[in-house]
Amino acid sequence: MCTYRIERDALGEVRVPTTALYGAQTQRAVNNFPISGIRLPVPFIQALGLIKKAAAQVNAAVGLLETKRAQAIAQAADEVAHGGHDVHFPIDVFQTGSGTSTNMNANEVIAQRAMQLWGDNVGETPIHPNDDVNLGQSSNDVIPTAIHVQPGSSIMPGKVNPVICEAVMMAAVQVMGNDLAITLGNQHGNFELNTMLPLIAHNLLQSITLLAHAAQLFADKAIAEMTINAERMVEAMAKNPILVTALTSVIGYDRATQIAQQAYTEGRLVKEVAAERTTLSAAELEQLLDPRLMVKGRMPPG
Repeated sequence: MCTYRIERDALGEVRVPTTALYGAQTQRAVNNFPISGIRLPVPFIQALGLIKKAAAQVNAAVGLLETKRAQAIAQAADEVAHGGHDVHFPIDVFQTGSGTSTNMNANEVIAQRAMQLWGDNVGETPIHPNDDVNLGQSSNDVIPTAIHVQPGSSIMPGKVNPVICEAVMMAAVQVMGNDLAITLGNQHGNFELNTMLPLIAHNLLQSITLLAHAAQLFADKAIAEMTINAERMVEAMAKNPILVTALTSVIGYDRATQIAQQAYTEGRLVKEVAAERTTLSAAELEQLLDPRLMVKGRMPPG
């Protein structure tokens, strides 16, 4: 029976398997992206270890990271680079678009392992996944580098990414690729015999699985939690220069253009600028610039 410990991050508490080297952010990614069951390739994970080791050594050399702390990180990262902790990288390949989840996975594993290796020798402050292991790095640097060496950014606190949408988009791209493979495989069918049936079966069934899981994920973790910010929508509409189209028949094209340009440049409501530059009353502007009348095809006569 699996036992759990409680880890905490900016979003609150989360249960993590007791034996796991990773922490809260990795566990959230595991929970968020149950799409394919496919993990990133082992050589990619090992490349992350090399990058983290090199970063720790450079950070120590330039005086940004205490030597003992850097040595602990480098030793733990070296273990990752040699495949010693592959089991602690459980995140689905269909995840955060920039690979932030996997970068944080590496940061957490290396930080925890470094603490196990060095314990009190690293000083009074525990090794931190972001502040120490990820020092001077961003997922947008680390992940492309790992690809070149055999996914709210990890460097920007408080940043929130549309990770569910990104994962769904990646799943869709994979399905598009599968569709091409199926099409090409079917072209090899002759006289009711096709020599690529296993390929077709694999890609078709994977596509069905990916779409089913991605659609359910999108519905549960994105669509279900979406709310309409009516106030922001009304404001955006009221500032949209397209509204001046309704004024053209009343004040002329040139004056309407001037109002649109000023409202756009100054980020102001079209109605406010129109009130300053025309003699139309507030009541007239309210009627003329009512978007509900425009979309219903009942614009007031000029």
